[in-house]
Amino acid sequence: MGRFPILAVSALLLICGLLSSCERNPSEVNAPSTRIIREETLVIGVLPEKNVFEQRRRYQPLTEYLSDVLHMNVRIKLLDSYGAIARELEEQVIDAAVLGSLNYVLMHERGYVLPVARLVDLTHGADYRSIVFTRHDTGITEDIRSWKDKDIALVHPATLAGALFPRWYLYQSEKIDMSWYFNTVRYMGSHDSVVLAVYNGHAHLGAAKDDVIRAMQSDWPELQEGLLILTISEPVPSNTLSLRSDLADTLLERLQETLVSMHTYQQGITALQQLEASSFVATRDEEFDSLRVMMYELGVDSSHFSFAD
Repeated sequence: MGRFPILAVSALLLICGLLSSCERNPSEVNAPSTRIIREETLVIGVLPEKNVFEQRRRYQPLTEYLSDVLHMNVRIKLLDSYGAIARELEEQVIDAAVLGSLNYVLMHERGYVLPVARLVDLTHGADYRSIVFTRHDTGITEDIRSWKDKDIALVHPATLAGALFPRWYLYQSEKIDMSWYFNTVRYMGSHDSVVLAVYNGHAHLGAAKDDVIRAMQSDWPELQEGLLILTISEPVPSNTLSLRSDLADTLLERLQETLVSMHTYQQGITALQQLEASSFVATRDEEFDSLRVMMYELGVDSSHFSFAD
């Protein structure tokens, strides 16, 4: 007789416990306490400026920081060409991309992306310039008449520093079309390749980003004395992290705030050090207006621009 009330109470407590468990969120019951489960993913496309392994090493702390703060799986996808980045943004394979200034404008004008933020480099700041240069011993001067019938080395048609600026400079000076003014126009694929082509005598003059030229001059002092600057552009924003337009309402402000504040946290500082930067700065679309002027004066139509991989 005495055991029945005890057994009844125990059974009642067990039933209540089971009912309580059923009412709780299954994830609260089953999720391991030591593992973070993130359902959302943010894929950022990057065009390697260095070798693939070095690029992954540089971006790893940043993706870890963003994953922790945004509670998303943030990862880098290395793509091999400007055209590949354009296609994957258009097809929504990637969610964001680190874009050079001209690539950003081309993608923005097509409605694919909006600007988020860009790095403030420890040496060069948040902007860059295009430099047209030659060797000291070529006899070429700032007078563009001395450039005629020479061989010029450029980076890629989809770059401001390595193609669009020298093209615009000739056109706005004397309405000169680059296609017939030079003996040959060679696209080298990278800024450092242009510098080496000119220095080694494979081209008479070239155009590249100022930060690349100065970094190479720092590593090889002979480049400091060996190159002569012919003209230099106005500053434009450096490579900008840009987000797909269709994701802007839910993510742009949060992503931008996370980036521009990361230099105030130790984990963020560590990630920035790996990128050789002091911070991120918010980027505004109107900062690219000077580039749009160049495109307009040259008749460049962003909707029909070919990335010509």
